[in-house]
Parts: sequence; C-alpha cells; structure tokens
Amino acid sequence: MQIQILTQERMTESGRSLKLLMQNQSIRLLDLFVRESLQNCLDASLDRSKKTKVEVDFITGKFNAEKLNAELEHVGQRLNFRYGHGESEFIAIRDSETHGLTGTNDVSDDRSRLQGLVYHISKGQSAEGSGGSWGIGKTVFFKMGIGLVIYYSRTREGDGFLSKMAATLVEDETEDPLITLNDYRGISFFGRHEHDDVVNDFRSRTVPINDEEYIEQVLNIFGIKPYSNEKTGTTVIIPYTNSAQLLKDVRPTHTGEANERDPTWVDSVEDYIRISIQRWYSPRLMNPEYDGSWLKASINGHPISQNQMELLFRLISELYNLSSNPTNYRTEFLDRFKPETAIIRTKAVK
Repeated sequence: MQIQILTQERMTESGRSLKLLMQNQSIRLLDLFVRESLQNCLDASLDRSKKTKVEVDFITGKFNAEKLNAELEHVGQRLNFRYGHGESEFIAIRDSETHGLTGTNDVSDDRSRLQGLVYHISKGQSAEGSGGSWGIGKTVFFKMGIGLVIYYSRTREGDGFLSKMAATLVEDETEDPLITLNDYRGISFFGRHEHDDVVNDFRSRTVPINDEEYIEQVLNIFGIKPYSNEKTGTTVIIPYTNSAQLLKDVRPTHTGEANERDPTWVDSVEDYIRISIQRWYSPRLMNPEYDGSWLKASINGHPISQNQMELLFRLISELYNLSSNPTNYRTEFLDRFKPETAIIRTKAVK
C-alpha cells in the first residue's frame, strides 16, 4: 500500500492531539472500544426499522508481522526493527447487514461514510439518528495498538459491488515516531495514489484500493475472509495490540482484604469484550423486539445468545421490552424471572 504523509499546516490536527482528543478516565479503553465501534456499526444499519438486524463479530488473533509490514510503504522496515519478525496480536471488528463505507473519494462529500470514518477528523455524522462524531469516536481505534488501523469494506454500487481498503497511521510525532520527516504531523494514509503517474511522492494524495485480489491477500494475513454473495459491511483491523496491557487497564484495584480475586471476565480480552457488549448494549443484544436495529454480536464467530447473557443484563433487556409493551410482556416477564426478581427484592430490602 502506498503512503501519503501529512505535514504541518495551520489549524490542523496532529497525531499527538488526536491521541489526546478522547481522554476519559472513568471508562476503560476496552469499554470505549466496544461502545464506539458498536455505535458506528449500528449507525450503518441497512434498515433501522424494528426487527432488523446488524451482525458484528469481534475477532482476536495473531498475524505474521513481517508479511503485513512488507505491504506498508516507507514504514515496513522500521516496523520490522521495532516489533520483530514473529507473530503479533490484532483485534478486528467486522459488521454485516450494514451499508459499508459508501461514498466517493471526494473530500467534500459530506454524506460519505468512507470520508467520515477513514479520512475526516471530528466531523459529525449527517445520517438521521446517528450518534456522535466520526472523529472523536474513532480515535479510540488509534489507542488500541500502535496507531495503525486498516479499513476494509464492501458496498453496493449500482447493480454490483465494490471493495475498498485503506489504512491510517496516527502516532505521537513528538515521541520516536515511525516516520521521521521534520514537518511530519503524526498522520499518514495508506492506499493507492490518486494519480497513476505519481512515483515516490509521499505527499501525494491516496485513495482506497479497489483491487479485490490484493485486498484478499492482505485479509489473508489476518485469516479474515472477504465479504461474498450479497453481503456488504465494514471490517476494521487493528494490528499490534497488546492483550496484557489492555487487561491491565481493566483489572480492579484490590483493597488488600483476604480472598480478593479478579472477576473472571478479566482473564482474557475475549471475556472482557463479551461482558462489555452486554454492559453497553443489553437492550439491543439478541433482542428482535428492540425499536430499531437489534444487535447480533459474536466473539470469534461465536454468538452471544440470550441464555449466555449475565442475569443482570438479561433483566435489563427484558425490562426494556416490558416498558415498551407492558401489556404483553408483564406476565411473561414475571413468570420468567420470578426466582431472580425475588432474590433481587430480598437483597434490596436488606
């Protein structure tokens, strides 16, 4: 993938400022990651009416670092030197039943999902019912690893489909960055140069790659399959994550009392993501009665069923249904959760 290196200009964001943009001391990084990525996925639903579905799979695993680095112009050798030649960790978010990164390569296209997620910073979404801002929410992606994020999408274009792949590197330009140009501002894009006659010009504008064979080659590095048949959606891949560091951030602080233990959901990134999905989206998770698109979430291809949800989050989901349709759900809710609600009432009285 060819590189476009952004340089310092007036009134522009830098890599350092972007990484400081979304400081939140009360919400852990993994929680921010789950909350913001799922919101982006749900906002891109093909149909937001009741009983429609968005599928999201959180993928974790390892990849061959040297194979990926060979695809990244200008920074590949420094990545090899810094992170070794073996396997490294990654996290990916893959949605389907969504529009994908629709829109053109025109930076003035305000309704372009492609421009909003990949290239624009702090730009509010224009779609009705969408939450937040592309720029502020997506900065969490840059904090999950080393600041490198790969975007792959398949969209419906006219009577056919179009695949797109691009990448962004956001790093603190003041602290040993991968790119060492004097006027570098800590932000780079990877794709293909917009004009075919450009050679060795790191300032020239890049746009997404549309070559499906090449895209599949890059996806294979992570063991991820391309979308096929009628499927559209977006996959965001974050290489060079560190599960030990991410879990350290979510472990509770112990008081020193005897028999204190960490909760089971901090044993692995996958376990924590499973709990975090329920924490933030229990009313929509596996709930076709939700007033809008409901969420089918998976971890490495294994869906979170209603029976696998923690009791508290199942209750929240059922209470949502009860509040929206009390006549139909009241008796069913009380019968289904009679033992549990009795326990909760007893503890509340005590």
